[in-house]
Amino acid sequence: LAKTVLIELKDGTKWHFTLKDQRVERLEDGGVAGADITIITDAETLRALILREMGPFKAYALGKVRLRGSLEDLARFRKFF
Repeated sequence: LAKTVLIELKDGTKWHFTLKDQRVERLEDGGVAGADITIITDAETLRALILREMGPFKAYALGKVRLRGSLEDLARFRKFF
C-alpha cells in the first residue's frame, strides 16, 4: 500500500511524501500533482500535530486543518497522528 501525501501550508509552502507500508518515505520539498491525500494547514498546527500537542480531530473541528482525499485514504492516514 502506497499513498502520496501533499502538505500545503497557508503561506504557500508545500512538501510531499509517500506513505508506504505504514512508513513515511522521503519528505520532499515542493508540490506534487495527483496526491492521494492533501493536508492544508498552517505551520503552527502542523508542528502541534507532529509533536502530538494537538490531536487531528481537534485540529479539524477547530478548522485549523483541511483534508482532501477519499474517505478510505483519510481513515488510514489518521492512524499516523
